[in-house]
Amino acid sequence: MNRNWLRILSIAIPVACLVVSAVTARWGLLFLCVTPAFLQWGFGWGERKRNQSRDPKDPPWGGS
Repeated sequence: MNRNWLRILSIAIPVACLVVSAVTARWGLLFLCVTPAFLQWGFGWGERKRNQSRDPKDPPWGGS
């Protein structure tokens, strides 16, 4: 999977949980517990990739 799919999934999964919690209110607590983990996973992954690209040994333009 490429980065775009991971970003889409990091948003789509919590949204799907929100829909489920709206339909069945008893799942609301599960949504509140699961969403921060997915958001941190999705956006944290992108932050790590950006930080790696700032490394002088591995410039963003792909030089070696």
